[in-house]
Amino acid sequence: MTNRSWALAAVLALSAATAAAQSPPAQSPPAKAPLVYLFVSPCGEPFRATAAEGYPVTAWFKRADANHDGAVDLTEFENDAKGFFAVLDQDKDGYIEGYEVSRYEHQIIPEILYGVQGAMLERPHLWLAQYTGSGLDDVPVVESDGSKVNPPSQRVNPTSMEGAAAYGLLGEPEPVRASDGNFDGRVSLKEFVAAAHRRFTQLDKAHDGKLTLSELPMTVQQQMAEGKAPRRRG
Repeated sequence: MTNRSWALAAVLALSAATAAAQSPPAQSPPAKAPLVYLFVSPCGEPFRATAAEGYPVTAWFKRADANHDGAVDLTEFENDAKGFFAVLDQDKDGYIEGYEVSRYEHQIIPEILYGVQGAMLERPHLWLAQYTGSGLDDVPVVESDGSKVNPPSQRVNPTSMEGAAAYGLLGEPEPVRASDGNFDGRVSLKEFVAAAHRRFTQLDKAHDGKLTLSELPMTVQQQMAEGKAPRRRG
């Protein structure tokens, strides 16, 4: 082989090595994000868990059941609300006011205002993005002016449920704002506890002064996660 041939071969080998070095490594497909379940407690506190961990209503119930007797009584229920009130009341003045409500909605449970894609929605809306298809029967979407977007007979996708409704025991879109009993734009501790009392009464269908995990209604997400047909909560 001539010197020229050797030189050409060397150049070609160097070019191939350089190209190989510059080629990006083979990319493996991105790992699928784990399915995350969300439970919003009666007082508005979010609990999140992966599918492997199970629906997080259990985590809330175990914490609320302070004496671990398998039931949550009114005192425990109200104490649970008081604990979350202390988290929300940043300046410790005894009220949850504008910026504290904003912090709750934007930082503590941003799903109330934002879809899972991170885009601001036209209305407060918490999407069940991991589910599609048919949803609740006989639940029309109602606009702020009282008009119904779709007739009661039409099946409604759970993604049309506003705020935290699909993730709570009582279907409330925003439990913290809903605790404002005198509608003055801020929530006192007294109002927060009064709302907890009202919610306990609503959930205590047996009227025995206690709640067990088995008697609690399922949220829409839990129903769908467990393969049950979503139903309207009375």
